[in-house]
Amino acid sequence: MSLRHLKPLRVAVAALCLTVLTLAFLGAHLPHPLISLFASLQFVPTLIALATGSLALGAIIILVVTLTAGRIYCSAICPLGILQDAIARITSLFRRKPFFLRYAPAWTKVRHLFFWTTLLTIPLGGAGLAIAWLDPYSTFGRTVSLLIRPLIRFAHNAIVPHAEKAHVTGLYHLDIALAALPLLLGVGAVFLLIVVMASLRGRLYCNTLCPVGTLLGFIASRSWLRLKINADACGKCGECLKSCKAQCIDLKAGTVDASRCVSCYNCLAACDQGAMRLATNWTVSRTTKPSDATQPPDSGRRQFLLTATGGALVTGATLLPDISRADDHEKKHGDGHGKKRKYKNVVTPPIAGDTDTFLAHCTACQLCISSCTTGVLQPAFLQYGPQHLLKPRMDYSKAFCNYTCHRCTEICPTGAIPFLPVPQKQITRIGMAHFNKENCIVSVYHTDCGACSEHCPTKAVHMVPYEGGLVIPEVDKSLCIGCGACEFACPADDKAILVHGAPKEKLARRPSEEKPTAPTVNKDGFPF
Repeated sequence: MSLRHLKPLRVAVAALCLTVLTLAFLGAHLPHPLISLFASLQFVPTLIALATGSLALGAIIILVVTLTAGRIYCSAICPLGILQDAIARITSLFRRKPFFLRYAPAWTKVRHLFFWTTLLTIPLGGAGLAIAWLDPYSTFGRTVSLLIRPLIRFAHNAIVPHAEKAHVTGLYHLDIALAALPLLLGVGAVFLLIVVMASLRGRLYCNTLCPVGTLLGFIASRSWLRLKINADACGKCGECLKSCKAQCIDLKAGTVDASRCVSCYNCLAACDQGAMRLATNWTVSRTTKPSDATQPPDSGRRQFLLTATGGALVTGATLLPDISRADDHEKKHGDGHGKKRKYKNVVTPPIAGDTDTFLAHCTACQLCISSCTTGVLQPAFLQYGPQHLLKPRMDYSKAFCNYTCHRCTEICPTGAIPFLPVPQKQITRIGMAHFNKENCIVSVYHTDCGACSEHCPTKAVHMVPYEGGLVIPEVDKSLCIGCGACEFACPADDKAILVHGAPKEKLARRPSEEKPTAPTVNKDGFPF
């Protein structure tokens, strides 16, 4: 295959990745194996899953591919990187004059600053905040889920009345759930920064602010295959410069900065003289010039490569103690019903472990929130604390957890929400319902209600005799799983039944399945 074909192949793979992940974060009902496949190829989520004992090969595959052929992940798999290419292409259409990027030196100090800031926050307890806001996959997910998805739904809802007038069926009003204003402003500011940097400098964000780009860049600087310039064939026409989105081709020196090159292969397709080539880097070929073979290594770069690689190992090593500490949470913070109980008023998605374990795994990518069939999963503001912004929580004022759905457990790439088959999910307790008789419609207005009992899928909430021949709700805590159907259905202004999080017991009793009894037949042969 000609090297010129590498660019269209890369574009095809990138378009597929961007399309699937964009649709997933928009809430499209794609097959969950398809979503899981592309989510499992994202570096940070699979690195976290791997560091905490899950069989996640995505991070290992990315590291091996990067060490072999450079930053292919950044150009063909990372959705945020692909989005930047799309932004740069779209903004170029609005320029009156042709515009292309020239070679620019690397912002090495800025790269080091953001990389080490991210790395050092992990042992200091800020891993969740740093990883969530700087992981490119999670940044892309938040942008699509929290910004683009509501805009699309606003536009859709604006079209619905006109479609009804034109007798077009199949369109209906969609609910729009907006995150807290500070969260929207934060996500919007990050996205605006990315748009500006991509429009003016291509992949500058990837090569300065993104810690994943920095780590993979320094691994790629020692990759086996890399782009090189054949000085004998190069005519200095500059076509490669016009196509380079990373500003890493230095024609004067005749070199390509492999640490910033994202392996998009645009230069291979643009070079008509055949000067751009893929060459091996670990052995000195016979055609290599002596000056290239004897060039002294950059000791600073080599040292940083070693420390960065060691830093990646530290990342995994420091995550493991966090998980261990989370596993001992019940021993350190009481019995789960006292004042020491954490996250009392926050209900997590269906998880088999405790809340601290869930928060240690989660990168706030919003995939579960976008895929939630009822919309009960919403991004947290300060409910978990400022270090866990945007991580999913149950909001029973908007909806409830569907008893027969386990969508969020199927697609989580980090294992923060572990896979639970439907029968197991149906007895996994994420909260506990608490009934306040003083707020109940039956008690306040002395009239029938029972909405909470009617909606309870396990019949943990059932009706018992009350004054004046009425019946009033009662909670069987052994059956309650905290799905929130009762709280969502309660018509009282001040909810008479609320679901609290962080329950002590994580498994509920499975409700008995009573077989319907045959109706009795009277002497005339009629069952009524």
